[in-house]
Amino acid sequence: MKYILICCITFSLGSVISQESTSIQFKFTLDDKLNIETLKFYITNIKLTLKNNEIFAEENSCHLVDITNKDSQTILIKSINPLNIKSIQYSIGTDSISNVSGILDGDLDPINGMYWAWNSGYINFKLEGAYFENSNLKPIELHIGGYNSDQATIQHVVYNLTTNNYSSIIIDVNPNTLIEQLDLESQNEVMIPGKKAVEISKMLPSIFTIRE
Repeated sequence: MKYILICCITFSLGSVISQESTSIQFKFTLDDKLNIETLKFYITNIKLTLKNNEIFAEENSCHLVDITNKDSQTILIKSINPLNIKSIQYSIGTDSISNVSGILDGDLDPINGMYWAWNSGYINFKLEGAYFENSNLKPIELHIGGYNSDQATIQHVVYNLTTNNYSSIIIDVNPNTLIEQLDLESQNEVMIPGKKAVEISKMLPSIFTIRE
């Protein structure tokens, strides 16, 4: 009887622990006109506002989301009851501190192909491929980055949540929304920080929508 009682208690505790977490999942929607070879971006500074107005800020909050890496598309936030979440916010890209702190590891490791060695800075958003428009195939190569005050490309997103249980927060990612805003004659190839990169970075939040 003691053995049975211990097993039951362990299972009960496990159930409680499993409920104290939420996940953020990025789901990609692709258009037939857009042929993607590379699509990856940094999601950083994740913060959850709870119903009591406390703010949970994820530690070491930097995630590289890659369309070719299924595991990278889900971010698990532990120790948060999904019933208590009121809003979520995050940044698209890396902040200036990450850029000037020297080469780091994990998702910030230059081996991931998101670091400009010549510029000592990170690429916040990378899209490579081609777009079929008016019977023409237009190459697209966007490496959007820059952290200096006049070249900063990090963008911030906030969603107010309306349902009661967010054990899984799903964010749809539609890169075609970005393509539709571009001037494909002058903005189809951006590889360095500067005015064009800043202009395109301001379009990036529009490709993310939370699924209610």
